[in-house]
Amino acid sequence: MTITTEVIKAGPFNGNDVTTSFAFASKTTAKGDLRVVWVDTAGTESNLVLDTDYSVSLNADQNVSPGGTVTYPISGDPLATGETLTILNEPTYTQGSDLRAGTGADVIEDALDRLTILTQRSRETDGRTITIPVSDPSSVDTELPAKDDRLDKYLYFDSNGDVSAVTASLIGSAVGVDETDTDTTKNKMTSNNLAKRAEEAFNALDGTTNFTKLDVDNLTLDGNAITSTDAAGDITITPDTTGDLVLDGLKWPQADGAANQLLKTDGAAQIGYISQSALLYPPAFINGLILSNGTDATNDIDIAAGACVDSTDAVNMVLAATLTKQIDANWAVGDDAGGFPSGLTLTNDTWYHVFLIRRSDTGVVDAGFDTSITATNLLTDATNYDSYRRIGSIRRETAANQLFRQSPGGHIDYEVWPLSTNPATGNLTIQTPPDVACLAHMIQNVNTPNAASGTATLRRNIGSSVIDTGGGYQGSGTASGDNGRFISPIRVMTDTSSQIHNIDASSGTIGMYVTGYTDFRGQN
Repeated sequence: MTITTEVIKAGPFNGNDVTTSFAFASKTTAKGDLRVVWVDTAGTESNLVLDTDYSVSLNADQNVSPGGTVTYPISGDPLATGETLTILNEPTYTQGSDLRAGTGADVIEDALDRLTILTQRSRETDGRTITIPVSDPSSVDTELPAKDDRLDKYLYFDSNGDVSAVTASLIGSAVGVDETDTDTTKNKMTSNNLAKRAEEAFNALDGTTNFTKLDVDNLTLDGNAITSTDAAGDITITPDTTGDLVLDGLKWPQADGAANQLLKTDGAAQIGYISQSALLYPPAFINGLILSNGTDATNDIDIAAGACVDSTDAVNMVLAATLTKQIDANWAVGDDAGGFPSGLTLTNDTWYHVFLIRRSDTGVVDAGFDTSITATNLLTDATNYDSYRRIGSIRRETAANQLFRQSPGGHIDYEVWPLSTNPATGNLTIQTPPDVACLAHMIQNVNTPNAASGTATLRRNIGSSVIDTGGGYQGSGTASGDNGRFISPIRVMTDTSSQIHNIDASSGTIGMYVTGYTDFRGQN
């Protein structure tokens, strides 16, 4: 037959999960002359094996109807979507015809056909190789360096157009960049210039002005600085979908915070937003939470709205509205409810501390009373409340709460001033809360009957040295003559047993009134 087509390759055929028969139309004298190439979805080529992976059915008369059909696979799933199959006619470079006298024309024609097919095979292979223009001078060297000379190197065409291999360190030269040139206005390999070159190449392909995900307009990379050359330009860095923006090892949140929020770190290289109300108050912070006698002054205590940190300086506690707690009823959650621990007995002439308490699981804030400075009894009843802070103290007198007034800053004034007459020398217990040190507010006077004279008492902090008359936490004076009187105000710090030190150096009648005290309520 005559071979009128130069095609010796069929395909590539695209898989569709159905087709298993693939036709080819080049003259083929033996099934083994075919090479069948399978390409997977990752683009990897594999040569299939005849009668193992595929089978071949040749048309009976290759002169009249050249070609045949390749069946793939012999068993199993059809060629999948994304895969391809290519059939090539690649007979071996041998000549099997033995021409003798009287050899028929068909034998000679088959031999010539085989030579033609081999020639076509070479032509098809050459068509997939890199060639140089026919007009290039014959002096151009296109031979690759020896294996050992091209290991771990890049293919490079030098200034003469000759083929050579260069190391990675010379890749700058390979793209026409002089790495020794310090002039950044030239073709120096800066990130910005390379990005511009890439953009120009991209523009040449599709005619757009910018990359799909990279806009280098007005951007300069200079050392460690990223700046905009446009005075009114912004630099916007936006992660793709769920990616993180990481600056100096810290992950930044992708969305803007709501109004009145601040940035915070979590100790694990993550930055997030936090509302101002969620910020931890400074150590020992307390504001508001002023105590007063309730409408039922005998048994109720009102606690004004306010906020503080707990006793460990680790939890914010906020009371949003005035809360009334009853000292004559067992503790129960809520306003106008009991606040007394069931494990205690309400006793006359006894101090009770007032606590703000909070549940960490719900954030609910409440209050109650206890003789324990750590709210041990109160928290036994108030289950799940795990934070507390003493916000003041009250005194239970005879079946009624002591009447008082508290001003901001913890200053307490008694409605009725407790009186001590001719107090003894030494440590003296006065009417201020136990377990905490307070600044006691006192007035002392000396009364002298008839012609007698007397000297007022000197008072000071326990453990301090005696101080001169007229200075420090003390008061003194002399009264003489008939019914002489001297009055002196005093401010003295108590210890945690409600005691001060008293030096009795007087005659006549000495009276000392405790008018109130300043409760620092745990503030530093």
